[in-house]
Amino acid sequence: MPIITVSGIHNPSLDLNGLSKQIKRAVSGVGKLKLTEEQVTVFFPPDMNGIPHSEEIVVKIEGLFESPERTSAVRKTLANCVGAVVESFAREHLRHCRLIEVLVYEFRPATGFASIELKPEKEETQSD
Repeated sequence: MPIITVSGIHNPSLDLNGLSKQIKRAVSGVGKLKLTEEQVTVFFPPDMNGIPHSEEIVVKIEGLFESPERTSAVRKTLANCVGAVVESFAREHLRHCRLIEVLVYEFRPATGFASIELKPEKEETQSD
């Protein structure tokens, strides 16, 4: 399901777990997507360019399976909802931020997709 990558936030002292939860809640709140918070993955990759503060935050929403209900209007709503969450966070914690962009990429599973669920192996019991 959707994978959300938020680039441009690289302060480890910030509550990114809280922001992740808010983003997941925003996505699940777009009813036509029919997604739960548990189906959404959010990543905050480290920035390797050495700049301590970015003036731009880019949010990429990928892996959103194509379906007739997920129209361009629904995708725009999704972008606006996630953008509003990130904007609120940036206004409170990232005063240097000047621009937030949210890009929504639709995904067609028929072009290639695999889902592999790793289940824990049963522990072997030792017999005396």
